[in-house]
Amino acid sequence: MKNKNTILACILLASMLILASCDLDILSSSKDSTTPALTEAAVETTETTPAPTETTVTISTEKIVFDEYEPYFNVFSCYYLPQEEKAFIFDNSIRDGLQAHNEFAEVILPAGTVMADFNELRPDLNLNLYPGKTLFILPDDRCVFFEQSASKTGEPIYNGKPVEEFLGGMEYYYDYYEGTPKVVENYELLPDTPLDPSIAPQNIIINVDWNGDGKTDTIMRECASAERTWEQKVWFTDGATGTKTDITDRFARDQSEEYGGLTDSVMLFKDEKTGRYALIDCFDTCSCDYSIFVYSYDKNTIVTYTETYGVFTTETYGVFTYEDGRMYEEYGSFIFGNLGTMRTPLVFDGKSVKTDPSVREFWWQAALEARETGDEIPGYFSFTLQEVPVEKMTASGYEDAVIPAGIAVFPKYFIWNDKEIGDSGTLYFVLADGSEYRIAFEQEPHDWDCTFGGVPQGELFLCSWGG
Repeated sequence: MKNKNTILACILLASMLILASCDLDILSSSKDSTTPALTEAAVETTETTPAPTETTVTISTEKIVFDEYEPYFNVFSCYYLPQEEKAFIFDNSIRDGLQAHNEFAEVILPAGTVMADFNELRPDLNLNLYPGKTLFILPDDRCVFFEQSASKTGEPIYNGKPVEEFLGGMEYYYDYYEGTPKVVENYELLPDTPLDPSIAPQNIIINVDWNGDGKTDTIMRECASAERTWEQKVWFTDGATGTKTDITDRFARDQSEEYGGLTDSVMLFKDEKTGRYALIDCFDTCSCDYSIFVYSYDKNTIVTYTETYGVFTTETYGVFTYEDGRMYEEYGSFIFGNLGTMRTPLVFDGKSVKTDPSVREFWWQAALEARETGDEIPGYFSFTLQEVPVEKMTASGYEDAVIPAGIAVFPKYFIWNDKEIGDSGTLYFVLADGSEYRIAFEQEPHDWDCTFGGVPQGELFLCSWGG
């Protein structure tokens, strides 16, 4: 749905703003110096690796010092290691400046180690301190590199593996229509039918028995242009009398009162119990705060509506989604920040929607996608900022364990401890090696944040916020 695309675009914008805050300025650098090193020649094919030959490469020992540098990692620009890998230490800590060691100590990095390509973090510097090697920064300030060659097409190969096997990263689940939608002057809205994204309706026509008198009535959204649908009139024509009524002001508006009415995302549903129809729409009411509106018949005003703007006591704002005959709300989580999209089933009673009361597990969308495709690891992750005590699933049940700092954590779902939404719950997640864990959390009512064992989550995990 179009609104779904919009909120996800807001999330992208939020993450871009976070990245923008990571602007670092070079304070000074020492006089350039270089040191020779022996390295393997680049392999020109991924099929056969010839015996390595020794080639002299000049490694810069220039020290790059940053002004008020604090290593900042945004999960949308980071990678993780799917398997344990051997690496070499280029610099033990870049906090006091980035400079090559005289000798490169070998280190084994565990699966799930999070890292960022230094040149992607700071493309403005255009550094090439170790020709032929990509330098990666770890959350603990170490700078490392790997055995590196190249394919015949010039793509890097790390430790003998192509990039797609060697590095994992954030995955996205956006459903944008890449073409130019075709304008349809008069589009008839049918029950249980989302708008085809290749269509841009100018006028929307709904022909149903809205007032329940056995005659077909018409609700019509009229717009002068398909590109300016907020400039609209909504009319109701009574099928029995032919009376035409302007009902524009009976639809929801945003907080500025400038936008509202019926959007292109509106859907038509029939309540099977009563046989009456309702319209369900969703739009941004204020700075990525989305509400779901259910419009139904009222004998005095023709149209009345209810607003749903959150499935939790945190008043999480979500987007209405309809897929495979089921209604869902998609919204930002409060665990690990609010940029991870959740998806929860809704139930419809003819006049409103609410979270399906039978739901006990609240899933991240990435984890649902992974479950449907058979992937072991979801496409969304955070990572640990320090050692975190957790419980690990073993053959004999859950046992106490500790996850080291700098390790990717892939949330699957959480549950509340009580049947009703409460003050505490349990998060279930996996690591890059597929091992399963859980950890208890606490949350204050109407609070966007949470704690783990009384420790604010931002001290234990990277939390990304937007909106």
